Amino acid sequence: MNEANQRALVVGYFLSRVPNAYQLLGFDTHLKCHEAVGAVLGLTADAIKNRRDEFDPLHNNPRVGWYQRELRPSRRLVVELFQEVGEAALLALVREWLEPGEGANHIQVSKLIPEVEDSSEGEDIAQSARSITGVRAEQIFMQSFDQGSLPLSGVLVDCRHDGGGYDFCLQVPGRPPLLVEVKGLAGDAGQVTFTAKEWTVAKESGDLYVLALVRNVYDNAIVTLHQNPAAHLRATSRLITVVQETWSVRSGQLSTVGPPR
Repeated sequence: MNEANQRALVVGYFLSRVPNAYQLLGFDTHLKCHEAVGAVLGLTADAIKNRRDEFDPLHNNPRVGWYQRELRPSRRLVVELFQEVGEAALLALVREWLEPGEGANHIQVSKLIPEVEDSSEGEDIAQSARSITGVRAEQIFMQSFDQGSLPLSGVLVDCRHDGGGYDFCLQVPGRPPLLVEVKGLAGDAGQVTFTAKEWTVAKESGDLYVLALVRNVYDNAIVTLHQNPAAHLRATSRLITVVQETWSVRSGQLSTVGPPR
């Protein structure tokens, strides 16, 4: 993938993620922006729009995007690299590429994004599609809770990065916290998957564990709540073997290593 296409990916990610991205770049219509960016990068306006559309299923905006298509490895890498970068820094990077003048465009995106093959098959593709659906479902659940359209009340705490076996914790004074795991389906029916940790916590927590199932996550979404899913739903276990490379250091060596200088 050449430099122009790599930059187009980052610009597409920026346009998809930041709600007022077009205004921040000084454009009053999407088409004008796509044409201007395409002219700078030597690509068509449709190419820029398509890059944005690829990332849209991940973000909370009015567009649906390419939810029916898997997120390819290079696109997933862009998300991983830039999801923790602030909007101001992203804007500065995109402007550096787009604004004319001496010294512009000197930041090479190839220095930021290593070369990745976009050929993916089988389970990897399915996992990517599930991940996009899951992110969308979480957004819908949070919006529904904030709007008061769910039979839930209290303080909703985001626990998605805690690794506790659930996505959210609902805190209500004087009562044990309710643990909420959100799952999404692209359509009205399908299969949801729990990790071993999620299923174990669900069994241990009983009625304090709730499955929030979001159907039709891309169109007319419906959220249903299922209390104590481990007791009321039948699940089938599947063992997946993962190959990992790890590096081990014997504890005896650690006593000979001096403190950092």
